Amino acid sequence: MVTVKVNLPKVIADRLSILAKERDFSTREEFLRLILTQVAQDEFQLESDKRYDELIQTILNQIQQHEQVIETNSQILEKFYELGGRRIE
Repeated sequence: MVTVKVNLPKVIADRLSILAKERDFSTREEFLRLILTQVAQDEFQLESDKRYDELIQTILNQIQQHEQVIETNSQILEKFYELGGRRIE
């Protein structure tokens, strides 16, 4: 391995230590090694990007559910009309 030295403000270094601990890394260096490896291998995704992707997926799921409800309601109405129900126009 090669050593890479980076100078950071103390507040940033402290925050990185907290993030590493929250994610169960034994050291801040281990945490940074993983992140830098992911960046170098184009596998890194910002947390905000992940949340955005999850939000989009949730919205798409809701749209699909609503489409199913509308389709079911349409089928029920058609059956009602076939059985002699009156259309309100």
